[in-house]
Amino acid sequence: MMSDETLTFSEFEHYTHFLKGANGRMLEIPLRRGVGDSAFIDQITFSFHERSIDLVSKKQSLTDDDYMISLSAILERIFGFGITKKNAFRGRLFYQSTWHLGDLNCKYGMVHYGGQNDTVAVEITAEGCIAAKSGWEVRLYEFLNVCERPKITRCDIAHDFLDGEYSPDMALADFDAGGFSWTNRTPKSECRGTDWRSDDGTGKTFYIGSRLSSKYTRIYEKGKQLGDKLSRWTRFEVEFKAHDILIPFEVLLRPGEFLGGAYPICQKLFQKTIERISSLVKKFDLSIDKAVSCAKQQVGALLNFFLKMGFSADEIISKLRGDDRDKLPKRLNLSLISCEFSRDLPIHRTARFGFDPFGLISDSDIYEILPS
Repeated sequence: MMSDETLTFSEFEHYTHFLKGANGRMLEIPLRRGVGDSAFIDQITFSFHERSIDLVSKKQSLTDDDYMISLSAILERIFGFGITKKNAFRGRLFYQSTWHLGDLNCKYGMVHYGGQNDTVAVEITAEGCIAAKSGWEVRLYEFLNVCERPKITRCDIAHDFLDGEYSPDMALADFDAGGFSWTNRTPKSECRGTDWRSDDGTGKTFYIGSRLSSKYTRIYEKGKQLGDKLSRWTRFEVEFKAHDILIPFEVLLRPGEFLGGAYPICQKLFQKTIERISSLVKKFDLSIDKAVSCAKQQVGALLNFFLKMGFSADEIISKLRGDDRDKLPKRLNLSLISCEFSRDLPIHRTARFGFDPFGLISDSDIYEILPS
C-alpha cells in the first residue's frame, strides 16, 4: 500500500470513501463534489423486500397478484404511473415474472418479482424518468427510507450541454490529460461512431470504463443521435452500478454532487444548475422537425397535386387525415412527455383484478407514509 506521502490530495480523498458491507466486501461510496442540481437522473433501478409493500399499503398480501396490485398503487403515488399488465416473458435479473409500468405504448420501466430472496426490483427507464410526475425523486427517497432491505442497484446521472459547451472531442483531450483518472491506472476508453473520422454528422460517442464496471460513462452528441446533423447538444452521462460501490439514497435529492465527484474533471464541469425541461423541449422540437421532414418526403408531391387541382386546405386535411383521429406519430406520443396523457389504467384501478371491490381501501390509506 502507498504511504500517505506518495498520495496526492485527490487520491487520498478518493481512497478514504470505503466501508465494509454485510458480506465483508469493501464497498466504495461515490464522491460528492459538484452542485446538487447540476444534473438529473436519467434511469434508476432499485430493490426492496416484498414485506415493504404491506408496510406501506397497510394491508396483508396473500398472493403474488395482491403484492403487485398494492405495489402498483404505491408506484402511482411516487411516479404518477403504476403497473398496467403482466408481461408474457420472465425478463432479466433472474426474477420469475415481470410487469409493465405505465403507458402500454411507452417503455416507462418494469417491475421484476418472484424468487430472489423475496425481493422486488423496479426499473425506471429514461422515458419513465421524463414522464414521471414532478417531485418523484423526493417521494422515492422517502419510500426507500421506510422499506426493508432497500437498495439502489443502478443509477444513471446526466448533464446536458445544449450549446456544445462540452463535446466528445473535448472529453477525449481531457482523458488523455488525465482528467478521468483518480490514480495512475487509466480506465478503458473507446471512440465509437463513423463521425470521428468521416465527419458525416451522425454523431460521436466517447465511452469510459466497461459495461461490467461499477462506473460506466457515455459522452455523446444527443442532438445528432436524434437526427439533427448540425446540433451541438452533448450529453454527459455516468452509469453507477452497485457491483462494488454503495449508491446512497441521497443521489435522488442531489444527483449533481455525485456526478461532480465521478472524475477529477467533473467538479469543474458541473457547477451550473440546470432544468430537465430544457432538454425535454429540445428533444421534442427535434422530433417535430424530423416528423415534418419525413412528411414532406412522403406526401409533399401529393399535396402539390391536390393544390393544383383546386382542393381547399380543409378538403386536403380531410382526405389525408387517418380514421383514428386521436392517433399521433410514435415519436410525438404525448405520453413520452408526461404520464398524465396516458389512457392505460393501472391494475389497482381496473375491475378485472377484483381489487377492493367494496371500496373499503382508499388511496389515502396507502399513501400516508409518502409526501405529496
